[in-house]
Amino acid sequence: MSNAAQNIAGAVLDTDSEAFDGVLAVNLSGTHRLVRALAPAMTGRQRGDIVFVTSDVAERPRPSMAAYVTSKWGLEGYVTSLQMELEGPGSGPPSCDPVRP
Repeated sequence: MSNAAQNIAGAVLDTDSEAFDGVLAVNLSGTHRLVRALAPAMTGRQRGDIVFVTSDVAERPRPSMAAYVTSKWGLEGYVTSLQMELEGPGSGPPSCDPVRP
């Protein structure tokens, strides 16, 4: 399960680049590192799952959360692309948003 996340609260104009990059490093780059570590063995065995926990902010952004919202939008796209690579186009959504019905 990929559930690591970092958030910083603050208006876009008050958020420095280092803090913004830190959120992306944890929420996106961390996910990529996990996939690169696990997926080769999973594809070799032709079985296994990674559950990616996302957030409703990807679809319902909130103010003062631009870095987090950006990372969750990115995660949705990353996971969809990954699933298409591993399973082919038309695969179901591979992520889990705890708030989504």
